[in-house]
Amino acid sequence: MNTPIPDNVHAGLVDQYNAERQNSAVYKALQAAFEEVNWAGFAKWCAKASADEIDHSDRFFEYLAGRQAPIIVYDLPKPPEFNGEDILANFEAALELEMSNTARITVLARLALDMNDLLTFEAMQWFLHEQYDSEAEIVQIIADLGHVDDTWLVDQKLGGA
Repeated sequence: MNTPIPDNVHAGLVDQYNAERQNSAVYKALQAAFEEVNWAGFAKWCAKASADEIDHSDRFFEYLAGRQAPIIVYDLPKPPEFNGEDILANFEAALELEMSNTARITVLARLALDMNDLLTFEAMQWFLHEQYDSEAEIVQIIADLGHVDDTWLVDQKLGGA
């Protein structure tokens, strides 16, 4: 497609592409922390979340490529370290990550609309729905952790047992 993306929308898309890559690294760090203390279900859930973030970054990459816009790959910072034993805090961190991501995509959608880039605005709708689902899932996990006397049951549920 030859319709150019406004410069500020392009910059936001590139930033979000790289943010999705970083989110994947954060989930990998969470996975590693859970693996270290043998919470296999939590680790499996984080592995899937990491793969989902890579899928999201690939969607941004493909969108930029499809619009014939330059794709800039940033060096990513080292993700934070997590304590696998602090399960609730880890899922609260995941929720914060997703809420931050939702805020960035919302700003990007609004910017695209303001710049009359309706193609990008429409593309962001899929991501916003995905964010809704991601946040809701983590909120449920946090609620389950608060209501279940045995954390092992939540771990087994997330591991698919």
